[in-house]
Amino acid sequence: MGARTFALIFVALLVSGVLGLSYSVQVFPLRLTDGDKTEIIKLTLERAIVAKEIPDYHIIEDKENIVLSTENIDPDLVSRISGVNLTLLDPDKIQEKADREGDFLFLRFKQIQINGSRVIVSLDNTWAVSKNSQVGYLSGGGFTIGYNRDLFGRWVGEIIVWWIS
Repeated sequence: MGARTFALIFVALLVSGVLGLSYSVQVFPLRLTDGDKTEIIKLTLERAIVAKEIPDYHIIEDKENIVLSTENIDPDLVSRISGVNLTLLDPDKIQEKADREGDFLFLRFKQIQINGSRVIVSLDNTWAVSKNSQVGYLSGGGFTIGYNRDLFGRWVGEIIVWWIS
């Protein structure tokens, strides 16, 4: 590789880092620590709740008290979100709450998985329907975010899929 090619690659990487763009060079297999998972869960929930990017966020009745299912995640890895009280419940407790209080929207992680050098996270905004409910819902939805580390080691995510029920 000549000096000119090296210089161009260096400048491209430098510009990408300055602009906060992510990179996806995989030198070693990606491994997630609990700290990584905690950060990715928090970033995802902030996009869903604080930035209001989850489909049908606007119809969540109690936006200050959001129910989050513990299905597919370790509850110990969920950190606080400013301005929101996250109530972590397992699927059985979510059903009990719906049966007791009526239908409501809750958040559920469908997946957090490594795909090459990227972490793929899917989050649903879905209905808990009481066993006595007479309603069929055509609302809710979710998104999938692909996360990479930027040149400064921060997790940067982009929504790669949206769905609406």
